[in-house]
Amino acid sequence: MALIVANTPPTRMGTALSLAQTGVLTGQTLGPAVGAVLATIVERQHWLFCMSGGMPLTAGALTALFVREVKQLAPGPCHELW
Repeated sequence: MALIVANTPPTRMGTALSLAQTGVLTGQTLGPAVGAVLATIVERQHWLFCMSGGMPLTAGALTALFVREVKQLAPGPCHELW
């Protein structure tokens, strides 16, 4: 959420945050349902454990490799902030 707030123009802030929250809610809702379906389909349960551990590791690695934060200084002199 912090990256969205920091990198989104103020006029689109509500849209960006609502899309992110929708994605989180969808994942939390569909995740257990998909897990239950996979548990009935996959014969060896330890494969599910390896897949469910590998997906967050893959997402974290992709984020670390491809997401870059651009630091921008706020306009105005620094003494105005204090």
